[in-house]
Amino acid sequence: GDEMGLGKTVQTIAFLGAVLGKTAAEEDRQRRFPLPEDDHREVLVVVPMSTLGNWKREFRTWGCFRLAVCHGAEKEAALRALASRECEVVLTTYE
Repeated sequence: GDEMGLGKTVQTIAFLGAVLGKTAAEEDRQRRFPLPEDDHREVLVVVPMSTLGNWKREFRTWGCFRLAVCHGAEKEAALRALASRECEVVLTTYE
């Protein structure tokens, strides 16, 4: 089964940090947006609705990501950010 409290969220965020080449150095904080056309380091993360708030909080705690949440009132802003390459991670739900 899927046990709670094993750190799966943080492990996933760390994995994405490695895949996206994050170093948590000043260059991550000062990364310029929009992303260049040849920079394809964008990720879609789909999670259960009940965990969306937790994922959002954990991304902000454990990573230097430009995050857009594509759900509810934030959906249109997230879609604009994605279209204009102003984010690295789009977080949404399948519900």
